[in-house]
Amino acid sequence: TTTDSTGCFADTNAVIIEPSLIIITVSNDTSICLGDSVQLIASGATNYSWVPISSLSNPNISNPIAFPTINTTYTVTGSNYNGCSKIDSVTVNINSLPTATVSNDTIICIGDTITLTAGGGNNYEWSPDSTLSDAFIANPNAFPSVSATYQVIVSDLNGCSDTIGV
Repeated sequence: TTTDSTGCFADTNAVIIEPSLIIITVSNDTSICLGDSVQLIASGATNYSWVPISSLSNPNISNPIAFPTINTTYTVTGSNYNGCSKIDSVTVNINSLPTATVSNDTIICIGDTITLTAGGGNNYEWSPDSTLSDAFIANPNAFPSVSATYQVIVSDLNGCSDTIGV
């Protein structure tokens, strides 16, 4: 209510609209193998700003690709059209790669069999597998009929892998 100098008064109403609260949701903390990437995901805002920016595909979108080389915590600030903002973070942990080892190159006679030896991991996948007793063990027997080069993918319990040949 307002009153002027003559004693007249008037009533006015003002409508105050409270901006809606912003709630930011981010992807869960995760682990990746060294050299891999992961997509970060945030939602609940109209604008996004991620830090650190050095290992992100685009720090100003809701779902950048992260390719860190060390354990990294990414923080996102999300804001809406009213200027309200919230902050949340997600951590990406880096698992080191296994170091694959194999037996030395060897010469055998036609018709002979040799045991190939690999180490450094928990799971093994040899190729080509057509002249192996079992392509999914560390030490398969090989019975090549011609000169052959074998490769083995050695992976660990985190699913990280290294490839080496013999």
